[in-house]
Parts: sequence; C-alpha cells; structure tokens
Amino acid sequence: MIDSEAPCCGDIQESIGQTLTLPATVVAQAQRLSGGSTTPGGVTTQNAVSGTCGSSYIYLYERSDGTPVRMVTGFNLSGGRRAISYSWGAEIIGPSGSGYQYEYGASGSLAFRTSWQGSHNSGRAYARGDYFAYVFNYSYALLDNGSICTSEEPSQETFL
Repeated sequence: MIDSEAPCCGDIQESIGQTLTLPATVVAQAQRLSGGSTTPGGVTTQNAVSGTCGSSYIYLYERSDGTPVRMVTGFNLSGGRRAISYSWGAEIIGPSGSGYQYEYGASGSLAFRTSWQGSHNSGRAYARGDYFAYVFNYSYALLDNGSICTSEEPSQETFL
C-alpha cells in the first residue's frame, strides 16, 4: 500500500524511443484476456505489496464448500499510523466463459485503527479455472493527521 505511483512491470517502446510504463494490473489483465502468458516470463502478480506507510493485499481462495470463489483484501499501516476512514475497491475476473466478474467496494469509519480487512464470497459456485483479482489504485486510508495512504495495487492470479 501506499505510494502515489502504481507498480508496473510492462514497458512499451514508442517509435520516438520513449518508454511508457503500464500498471501491472493492466498488463496482467490484457495478457489474461488475450490468452497470453502469466507464468514465469510473463507478468508476476503480488498478493501483498508494501509502500511508505504500510502494505495492502488481496487473496483468492475457494469458498468453504471447496468451490470458487472467495476474496480477502485489506491493508496494514506502519510506523504508528492510524486510520480514521477508508475507501477500498477491487475486482475479481473469472475464467473465460464462466461469466464471473465482480467489483467489490467498501468504505467507512475506522476509529484510529491500524488495519482493515474485507472479504467477498460468490453467491454460488462457479467454474474452475484461472481467476484474477486486483485492488484498485484509488483505494486509500485517511489517516488521523490528514494524510492519505493509497494502495499499490496488489493482485493475484490463481487456479481455483
């Protein structure tokens, strides 16, 4: 969590020699949707990422009945920082043909807490396959000193 720049792992060379950097979530999602590689040599997803004032995370699991899909996301502040409120968003995208896509959102007061965690369980079992989830880059915690800590877009792709 917590820097103003999103992590990235894809570069594009323009004809004038300028390099543009794309967020990891954009590269991973484009590769996944196009059938490209997300294995070694492709895009690496990171479940938890750290920044200057804490860390943020996202994890995909099977539901308690052993079927897809359950997601857990949140943040942990560091250095004695305390949050008074937050706004958090994430997206889960299921395997091609599954019809599963879910946008998660949560916000509220935190009363000087140093961490927050939220979760989502799909309403029914979905097809097995590769699931991809990521935290939106505009997710944040508002600190008691008026500062804002933003997520560094953790993501995960896994077979469920």
